[in-house]
Amino acid sequence: MLKSSADAGMNVIRIWGGGVWQYDAFYDAADQFGLLLFHDMMYSDQADSFHMAAPTAMQAQEMQYQIRRLSHHAR
Repeated sequence: MLKSSADAGMNVIRIWGGGVWQYDAFYDAADQFGLLLFHDMMYSDQADSFHMAAPTAMQAQEMQYQIRRLSHHAR
């Protein structure tokens, strides 16, 4: 899918933040094909929602882990 996107001339791919973090190989492939990933953050609108529980320490830890894991792909 990423190769097809690059072959079609795309340079940015948006990833919906609906509960799935991709494997490292996915992010590595995006780097290889020169694609910038616009990754929605899970829990990003949680504080503004009347339907969701308050943010937890576990969510904060997960976000910190994922940001550290993926931040080098933005180069």
